[in-house]
Amino acid sequence: MNVFKLLLKGIYSPKDIAKARFTGIGKAILFIFILSIIAAVPQGYHMSQEISNAMSGFQHVIKKDLPDFSIEKGKLQADQSEPIEKEENGITIFFDPAEKIKASELESKQTAIALIKEKAVIAIDGQMTDIPYQLLGGTLTKDELARVTNQNQAIIIPVICVLLYLSTAALMFISATFLAMLGTFIKRMQQKELSFQMLWKLSAYSLTLTTVFFAIMSALNTPVANSFLLNWVINFIFLYLVVKEIPAKHKPLVKN
Repeated sequence: MNVFKLLLKGIYSPKDIAKARFTGIGKAILFIFILSIIAAVPQGYHMSQEISNAMSGFQHVIKKDLPDFSIEKGKLQADQSEPIEKEENGITIFFDPAEKIKASELESKQTAIALIKEKAVIAIDGQMTDIPYQLLGGTLTKDELARVTNQNQAIIIPVICVLLYLSTAALMFISATFLAMLGTFIKRMQQKELSFQMLWKLSAYSLTLTTVFFAIMSALNTPVANSFLLNWVINFIFLYLVVKEIPAKHKPLVKN
């Protein structure tokens, strides 16, 4: 059974997935990478849109609403002691050379960019990424920073999408491994003869239903209540049904 048939069967057929325990480990690993693409594409699209809007708004605010400043030797220099907060294109932009704002203020915003003393901070849905000014190199004025941001937009978005895919793949591998560990209890309850490698492969294929479901919800930009719990309950039940389809180990006959 090729990976695309496994992808289809993994949505609705525990019986067919149970037969896949004899497939090679390489196919299961490839399957995880394919699931990662399915999971990452909707997120990557929405994130790209948010980043593009954020950077456009950021450039506008830099040019029109912020006082003159420069970045020298990795530090933000400006004659401004109080934080400035501006809204543009649905994002919040903070300018705070004295670094008075708290991380909780950034985390509470859906999309935010903060210029603080030694770094820029990008916050999207509570996830914060730090960009130290040292990475920019040399000295930058306000206008130069706006120009650099515009020039690097075509590079920043693909890089972030690649990082998103890699982090999604890593999470998929961790999820498959953890589900396989839960599978050891399932096989004992059902008295099934399965190696951990077989359980890991079955666990990888059992992630299909939740991955496809949450990818569709993400593409529709529709939040799912208690998504973490729902994800693991469905994965556990699906793996339970898969293991149930496997014949029980035979007990040795007792001779009289």
